[in-house]
Amino acid sequence: KHMTIEPGDVILGVGGHSVHSPEDAIGAIRSEAHRRHAVALRVWRNGQVGYAAIDLRHNPEAGDEHG
Repeated sequence: KHMTIEPGDVILGVGGHSVHSPEDAIGAIRSEAHRRHAVALRVWRNGQVGYAAIDLRHNPEAGDEHG
């Protein structure tokens, strides 16, 4: 099932690798950002598992001040 990320979602995996904490997820996303433009997240929500793709490219319109 394809999903979008929403508050309260639990990220179970990043790019095919399991994660066990928010810190693991952040580290895995940062690692993928050095190699890819997008990554798939395995997400648990309300008893269902699905997948969400996120774009890892810099988006100046998103208010990123660290450019």
